[in-house]
Amino acid sequence: MKARLLGCAQPMGTESRPARSDAGFTLIELLVAMTLVALIMVLLTGGLYLSKRTWEVVDGKSERIGEVRLAAEFIRRQLSMARGVTHKLPDGEAPLFWGNQQMLEWVAPLPAYVGYGGLSIMRLSAVEVSDRRQLIFERWFYHPQVLDGDTGGAPAWMPMVATPAWSAELPDTAVYGRHVLIERLEGLEITYFGATQKGRPPEWLDQWAGVRSFPRLLRIRLRPVGEDWPDTIVELPEPGFRFRG
Repeated sequence: MKARLLGCAQPMGTESRPARSDAGFTLIELLVAMTLVALIMVLLTGGLYLSKRTWEVVDGKSERIGEVRLAAEFIRRQLSMARGVTHKLPDGEAPLFWGNQQMLEWVAPLPAYVGYGGLSIMRLSAVEVSDRRQLIFERWFYHPQVLDGDTGGAPAWMPMVATPAWSAELPDTAVYGRHVLIERLEGLEITYFGATQKGRPPEWLDQWAGVRSFPRLLRIRLRPVGEDWPDTIVELPEPGFRFRG
């Protein structure tokens, strides 16, 4: 028994050593982990950039659509309040409502939040400004002095004649005002539905001038840059034009 125990005893000078631990990372494992982290960072950065660009595109599109919607609603409101007034010309008097495909003029009361109230001659036109085209709304106070050209330094009104380009900023006073309805416009097309003479059937026309009545309908085709906008159809009132004498 004693010999058996002695045979099993460990030799002197030797100690039991624990098994080698597998804790820690090898160089290859560390490189793989760093590569995965880098890939995840690239994917996250790309996703954030794509989200930012998408937000900017959607926000810009919403802003442009809102601008066109407000412009179309403003035009519709002002045209629905058109008045049947006349203007004295060298060869007689004519209704102050005329237009072609690129410009339209009429008389209507101006909202207090736009100017100073009262009747104004209103003009809607597409104007080339620098490197782009804009939809411009202009108004002149409806008064004999203004019609004769006394505008106090503001651009003078002439029937269906575009306002000349000014180097300085145009004034916004009780007599004259200029407002940009659409910043970037690709095109403007206005057509008129009505009968120019008594007894004739109504039809769509490219211009309206010298007619003693309003057209029944106006079709305003706004084409903002980069947007597809439906036509704006405006139904006009039926005022009676009163000619002096």
